[in-house]
Formats: sequence, structure tokens, C-alpha cells
Amino acid sequence: MTDTKRPPDMEQYILGHLDEALANDWIKVYVQPVVRTLTRQVCGMEALSRWEDPEYGLLSPIEFIPVLEEHRLIHKLDIYMVQQVCESYQSRKNRVAVPISVNLSRLDHELCDIFEVVEAAVKLNKVPRDILCIEITESMLAKNESMMHQYIDRFRSAGYPVWMDDFGSGYSTLNVLKDFEFDELKIDMRFLSKFHTRCRKMLAAIVHMAKEIGIQTLAEGVETEEQFAFLRNIGCEKAQGYLFGKPMTFQDCVKHVADVGMTWEAPSMRRYYDKLGSLDVLSAAPFARRGKGGQAPTGREMNSISMAIVELRGDTAEMLFANEAFEKTAAALDWPLLWDHCAEPSRVPMSRVSQRLQKLLEEARSEGEGRLMSVYDNDYYELRAKRLAQSRGVCAVLLNVTNLSRISALVNQQQLDDGLRSLYSVYEQVSLVNLNDLTVVSLHLDQDATNKMPTGSLLARIEELSERRLYPDDRERFRRFIDPATLEERAAQEGSISIYLRVLGFHGNYDWRNYQLVRIRQNTYYLLVRGAESEVSELRSAYREPERFDETLTPELLWENVVDRAEMKFFWKDRERRFVGASRSFYKYYDFHSPSDFVGKTDDEMGWHIHNDPYRDEEWKVLNEGIVSHRVAGNCISQGVERQIMATKMPLFSRDGKIVGLIGTFGETDYHTQGKNSVLQARTDNLTGLLNSRGLYEDLFAYIDEYQLRERDFARVEVAIDGFEDINARYGYDFGDAVIRETGRALLRCCGNTATVGRVSSCYFTVLRQFDKPEELDELIARIRRIPSELRQIDDVPLSMYLSVGSALYSETGNQDSMAAQAEMRRMTDDVENISRHQLMENTRRIFRMFDELPLSYAVYKVISDENGDDAIVLYANRQFFKMSYTTPETLIGTRVSHFFAVDSNDWIRLAVQAGTEGKTVSKRFPFGPLGVDMVASAYPVIGPGFCAFTFRTLENWTGPDAQREGGSHKPSWADET
Repeated sequence: MTDTKRPPDMEQYILGHLDEALANDWIKVYVQPVVRTLTRQVCGMEALSRWEDPEYGLLSPIEFIPVLEEHRLIHKLDIYMVQQVCESYQSRKNRVAVPISVNLSRLDHELCDIFEVVEAAVKLNKVPRDILCIEITESMLAKNESMMHQYIDRFRSAGYPVWMDDFGSGYSTLNVLKDFEFDELKIDMRFLSKFHTRCRKMLAAIVHMAKEIGIQTLAEGVETEEQFAFLRNIGCEKAQGYLFGKPMTFQDCVKHVADVGMTWEAPSMRRYYDKLGSLDVLSAAPFARRGKGGQAPTGREMNSISMAIVELRGDTAEMLFANEAFEKTAAALDWPLLWDHCAEPSRVPMSRVSQRLQKLLEEARSEGEGRLMSVYDNDYYELRAKRLAQSRGVCAVLLNVTNLSRISALVNQQQLDDGLRSLYSVYEQVSLVNLNDLTVVSLHLDQDATNKMPTGSLLARIEELSERRLYPDDRERFRRFIDPATLEERAAQEGSISIYLRVLGFHGNYDWRNYQLVRIRQNTYYLLVRGAESEVSELRSAYREPERFDETLTPELLWENVVDRAEMKFFWKDRERRFVGASRSFYKYYDFHSPSDFVGKTDDEMGWHIHNDPYRDEEWKVLNEGIVSHRVAGNCISQGVERQIMATKMPLFSRDGKIVGLIGTFGETDYHTQGKNSVLQARTDNLTGLLNSRGLYEDLFAYIDEYQLRERDFARVEVAIDGFEDINARYGYDFGDAVIRETGRALLRCCGNTATVGRVSSCYFTVLRQFDKPEELDELIARIRRIPSELRQIDDVPLSMYLSVGSALYSETGNQDSMAAQAEMRRMTDDVENISRHQLMENTRRIFRMFDELPLSYAVYKVISDENGDDAIVLYANRQFFKMSYTTPETLIGTRVSHFFAVDSNDWIRLAVQAGTEGKTVSKRFPFGPLGVDMVASAYPVIGPGFCAFTFRTLENWTGPDAQREGGSHKPSWADET
């Protein structure tokens, strides 16, 4: 075989052999690596088609793609490529988990519903949507703009990144960017083919523009180190080209990456580097906050454009990027030259960084940003830091250093010169408060200081410091102390204002600090902070607030304080047992967000008691007989867990002596809250806070008891995260734990306080809930199925989660074991036609593995009904069945009965429907071709409605004579055939 000869008529050859090439896998998926410019790690791949013809060798895409587009057959190729890429995910995910992009033609949306094609392939193979990138070209957008808007929005809203390929190759590119939204631009390689000054300037302008509108950039056709270095320096995030590897098979790509010493980007770091890449290194305003309309200040409004990026990992730091302005300005300081390592990046211990810089970096890591002033060699320096991205112990910080003394137009130069040096030696914190624009600027922070008044909006920072750092009793005093509305009036009379506050410091302790506001001119103040532990003992009497003793202690004020602050959980109801109000601790216990969650409802409507009658009877006695019920033991469901409580309730009387409602209080029993060895802890899953298997098992008997006493039905709902092992493999076990926790919380939100929710093991959850109407169960399952669409991102990592759900009512089986098996079987075959055969075989074998060695042929089907009528899916077959039928699990499992049994399929389906849906045991005699003998098939109901089992025997082994048995009675009309 050679790839030099060509058919006489290439066009006709391609058209005549396309279907054959697709069926025989002559068309292969090649990939070309994409690297992150900041790290040189492989962060993605592009899928490219290659036709390996058995007669004419390798056909280039240039030869067959234009032909397929001209004859409107390109959708066949694109569908094939999408399916191949998705099918390969299962085999490559444990080695390589980077995104892969596929090219779609402008004709795909006309010739087929390409979105549904992609969705079907993704769901079948459980591919995370965020790692399948959709590439479209500008030519696709030229016609029917309205339809293309819907086309792109449909992909992006579903979670697929949409890229614009060959950016700059057309004549209306800017109009396209104006009218359509993309996640990434692939810059046309022709910009790099002539790498002269004009092209460089255009590339820089494209990258700058893309970042301004929030789009990532990737440059194709990178062939030299000079080109790569230029792209890195202008902030282009990704690069692709022969410098890193030509298109090749996936196996060859893995080997090539290892051979040249490159590494693969970890999935957990993808979003981190994406955020980091959003920084515009060409911007004159890197620290600017977007204002109205998304507009940023111009470079004229900024102090400097010096810029560097430092990455923090544990107790080490690495300079990822530094421009020339930063290096020149920072070189004058007494810092160790961390940026010297930028040319050849390496990590250095944080101990080599000055304590002041360490403090600033740590503040940016924890708070998001930091700013302070420093004096060195009689010059003032402004140090600014901003957190760009953070992911699981890694943080990137943008740094800016400005020599303020060299900026003649500095507005606040005089403010900085007025005694700052002496202030810095006395106070651990110095900030500048400006009432004109309501801002606060941090000027100085001592290296031992723990609580800085952050730079930014004055009102926002007041609230932030109050809520996060101050002792609760001091919060309102601080707000009055720094109140901008009255500050000028108070300061005009006193000159300076001082207050002592307890502030959260290291190790969780509240330490005394003295806060002082000193007026330096109209509407401008220094905020000075120093330690005051030694002074507090002498000032405790002065610390008491005299106004507190002037307040009138009215019953209304007392009631408001008790409701808002008491730890006691209490509530009050009207004559109809409807909630009217409750204490704040009651809200917290049930995780309520507002009174509307419970006000106006009864306990029965809330659904948080498995046994409602005892609570209803007790409350009616309180309301109708005026008794007080003391510490009555009971159970309630709170946040998915049944808890043992003690409740006390008493009547509420009006002024004329009539009972108008009741007030109650409750708490968990001492036995239930006695510490680490308590029953509650033994019943609770440590990872999620839900019930564990023991807790679920114990609560199950309470539901069964209520069913047997009052026939109140309940459901068992099994939920599992499909492909959870892949999540652990791609992102690590810590992220896997986070996925489990978030899924548990989402289940709680679905179920509220009306169900018991638990984690059985790993990624498997169980929900127990009572139902009065069948549609309530359907509504609950629908809410659970929406969880994946709610959890599109966890810990800043995009996630495509797939849940399988199965349920069973106790009334269906009357037995807890059968109920559990039925719910689990329904979960394992949930959406059965969209489960990969491998997953289906793995699922069903867990339940039916005891039949593997049965000497009788045995199979299990699931009955399905759709617009085409009744049918059944083969879920399981044992070894004897495969031997008898000359089939394999790969060809049989997941197959429709109508497809497998081509002859007399209607009779087969009839048997399955009668057994699976009607609960009958039926038999049928038929000729079996592979063995050349007559066989008898018997169908039995198994597990529960919708499932049936088949056994197959030769005619001589059939002990008949009944062709159908239903309690030993009645034969079907066709029984005489057997």
C-alpha cells in the first residue's frame, strides 16, 4: 500500500466509498497537542480526521472534506468524529483528561440536529461536557444569523465551550465578535507564517481585545521558539503547532509528550490557569475595577503599569511573569530578587521574601487583595496585590510596585509626608479615611498586625471588619464610632476620637485594640490602630456604655432579644396548629431561610414526622384542654436526619382568658447529644453529615411501622453518581469528597425536612420519604434529576455529573429486602438505552451474579414502551445462555429483544410484557435455529414491575404440560401450540 498513487477520479472515489470508510474505520481520529504558554504543559488536543485508505494510503483532509461539503455529506464525517472522540474517552480518561476540540461544519445544523447528536454521544459515554470543545469557523456564521445564535447558545448553555476557528481569516471577523459569544479564539496560523513587525502588532492587538471582552486565545501554527516566546509575553494563553507536535494518533501523542519531556495539565488546575490567563499583561490598568458598562479606567488614571505574577504553593513562591517596568521599580527595594528567576522559573522558599512582602502576598491569598505603603531610602512606595486565581493550595497573585515619590502629579503626596514615619513606629496599622468618596486606603501594616482595615469602599470595609473580626458585642459600637454621617460633627468638637475594641487575632482569641480617628483636614482622617491589652484593666469602667442603662426594659424589647439571640429552639402556633413564628435558633436547626418556609403550615404539611398522630393528638390537648405537656419524647426529621427530641408545649391565652394558640420549645435528648460516643454520631456519616447505613436501617423500621399501623406508603429512592471513579482519577480524592458533600447538600435541598437522607457508601445515597399522592414521588425524582444541572461547578472546577435514580414503593413489595433490590435494579437500569454496555453489564451482574454458573440458560429483561409500541431490553444473561445462543455480552447486553430475536419477536415481547407488566408466569415453544431443535422459553416476574426473567430448555427437558401458569389457572389462546 502506498499513499502516493491516487484514483483517476478522486471526487467519485470519495463519494462512492465514504460509507464503507466510516463502517470499516478507515477514517481515523488524529490529535494534535495544545500547550499552555505559561507552563508549557499540554492542556488540550484538537481532533483531526485522517482517511487511511487500504488501496490509496493516507488521504489528506484537503482531499476529502471539500468534496463532502460540496455534496452535503460532511455531517456524516462530523457525526462519526464526535462519536469516536466520545467513545475513546473511556479508554483515555485515566491517562489523559485534557479537553479535546472537534470541528463542526457550517452544514451540520442544516443536515442534522448536530446538538442532539453530540448530546447523545456525550451521555452514552458519560463525557464531561466541559472537556468537549466545539470549533466552528467564521463561514458558518455568514448565513441565517438568527439560527446560528440559537445554535451557539444551545451548546454554550449546555456547558460546551464554543471556539471560533481561524480567527482573522475572513473579512467580517470583528462583526462576528460583536454579534456572537465565544469562549476561545483560535488565531489563524497565517499571522505566524510571516512573523514580521506588522503581524506581531496585530497579534498583540487581537490578544488585548480578546481579554477585554473575556475570551481566551489560542494561536495555531507555532513552529519556532521565537514565536512561542512572543505569544507568551503578550499573554496569549495557548499555542498549537509543529513546535509541540504534529497531528498523530492518540497513542503516539501520549508517547511523544513523554519523549520530549512535556507533562499533561491536571484537570483540577485547568480553571485555575484559565483564570490566570484572563489577565491582560498589555493593559495599563491591571488593578482596575470595572465600572458601569464594564468600562475600566485608562492608563492615564493609574499610578503605574509595573506588573508581575507570583504563584504561591505552600511555603514556596515562583515568579511566573514580570514585565520590565516591575523589575526596574522593584530593584530599588531591599527584597530578595525573586523576579530574577522569571527567565528560568524556579520555586524559592517564602523565607527568602521579605516579611513585608510575605504579609502582602498572604493577605492577597486570603482576602483577595492587599495594599500598603512603604518608605525606603526616603522614597514612598505603594505595594498592591490582587489574587488572580486559586485552586487547592495554589494561588496566583498579581503584584504592582510604584515609586510614588517620582510621580509629580500624585494627589495625596502631602498627606503621605505629614508625619508618616513617626506614625509607623508607634501604630501597627495606619489607614487614610476619605469621606469625600467614602474610601479607605491602607498606608501601613506592621508585620505582626493581624487585622487590617482593608483598602476599598469605606462602608463595605466597615461591615466586613464588623462581621468578620469584631467581638459581637462591639460591632455596633464600632459602627457608631466610624459612622461617616456623624464623624465630621464629632471630630470638629473633639479633634480625635478613640475607642477600645476586641478584635479577632491569631489562634481565635479576641485581643483588645485601640482605634483612633485623627482629623488632618476636612473630611480626611487617619485611622490609627495599636494594641491595648495592658490598658484595658484600667479602663473597664470607662468601657461600659452609659446609654445601655437609659434604655427602658420593656417586655417587647425583652421578647425581641430572646427570639433573636436565645439558643433555645421555640415556636408558636395558632388554634389550627399552623406556625406563626419561631426563634432564630429554630430557623438554624431546620436550615430555614425565611418565615415563608414554615409560617402558615402544620406539622403534617411540613412532613418532618414519620409518625404524625402523636404530635397532632398532643397539640390538640394543649389547645382544647389547656394542659401543659412537659418534655414529651419524639422524633423529627431535620436536614435529612431523624432526631430524637424532647418537646414542651403550653397554651397561649388572650387577655380575656381564651386559648388562642400554643408556644412550644424543644431540644435533642441528652442521650442523643452526649458527645463523640452518642447514638447520633454512630448514625451519622462523617463526610456529608447525612445518615449512614446504620441510621438509614434504623429509620427504615419506623417507616415500615407507620405503614403497617396506618397504611401510609413510603418510597425508597436510590441515587448514585455515575462514573465517580473517573472523577477521583481525574481530579483527586479531595475533589471527589467535595462532589459527594455537594451532592448530599443538593439532595437535602430537594427533600427539605420531609425525608430521611443518607449515604450508604462511596457515591451511593438513599432517600426514604412518605407519600400521600403518587405524583409527589414523581416530583421528588424530577428534582433529584435536576441536581447535575445545578452542580455545574464545584471548587471552581467545571463538572458534568451524571446521576442514576431508582425508586420503589413499600406497597409494591411489602418486604424491605425486595424493596431495596427493586429500587437498586431500577437505578442500575435508569435510562437503560443510554447506558454504555460496559456499565450496564457491570451494574446488572452485581445483582444477578449468582446465576452465572447456573446450568440452565437464564436471562433478565426490562420491558419498555415508546411510540413504537412494547419491547424489552436484555439486561443480563448467564454463561449458559451465551453458549447456547452463540453470542457474547458485548453483542447481546443492552440489545432490544425485537432486534435480537428477529423471528417471532412479537411473541417474545408478548411473553416479556405478560411476565414483567402483568406479573404472570408464561411459556412458549419455538424452533431455535442455532441448535436446530425446538426450545421452550419460560418468563417469570422478577424484582418488581417492569422486569422479567427467562429460562430456556430443550423440549425433552420441559416438564409442562401448562403453556402458561398464573396460580395454576388458564391458558392463553395459543397454548395448544406447545
